[in-house]
Amino acid sequence: MLEEAYPDDITKSLGGVYPDTEIITPTPEDSQMCFNDYLQDAQRRLQHDTEFPNEPRQIKPNEDVHVENGRVSVSGQVAVMSINGLLTKVIFDKNPDHEFYVEESFPLDWMYPYLTPFGVIMKINRNPVPELTQDILDKDHAFWSQFSRRTIGNWITYDTSVKEVCDFAEKVYLRHDFKGFTGDRKFVRDDDGQKAFSKLRSSIAASIYQWRSKLPATPPSARA
Repeated sequence: MLEEAYPDDITKSLGGVYPDTEIITPTPEDSQMCFNDYLQDAQRRLQHDTEFPNEPRQIKPNEDVHVENGRVSVSGQVAVMSINGLLTKVIFDKNPDHEFYVEESFPLDWMYPYLTPFGVIMKINRNPVPELTQDILDKDHAFWSQFSRRTIGNWITYDTSVKEVCDFAEKVYLRHDFKGFTGDRKFVRDDDGQKAFSKLRSSIAASIYQWRSKLPATPPSARA
């Protein structure tokens, strides 16, 4: 019965909820390779920090890398997510005909050059993005302006001061004074919704805009 039902299930998925073709996922060999690659890189960075204590540290904050009995050992969330990052790169590379998007819960370094805003999440473009065009910036700004209009009102501009933001928070959240408030009062009471809004927007700010702001300036003649 299973052999007869399986083709029907595949047929039902075509053009339906599931993709027409499944993605290729990492094999046990891929997983071991990613672990070994991370371990070797962590060892190299730990050795650098030991030999050159006056230079910027290459081991990340909260990245638990140490030597036990002459062998490098890693543990903790940063190490786990670094290995997961390598595994996601395997999936990305093995499925060149698929599009990928990420709702970031933990930043994955390799994705930075590939990311562009895509609503509340980010798109992982197939090739590194040389620069953020004005069209990309305008679309992202317009999306979040409209999103904010539905939630707290679209009143924050580039010229809005920190004091004005604090005054708004005190008025609405502390005094519950909704005079002039044009947003959604249900959103103000929704702690989970506000946390999600903050996390999604700050992820885009950090993994796209902040990361790119630290890149060295590229002369116009050298841009792709």
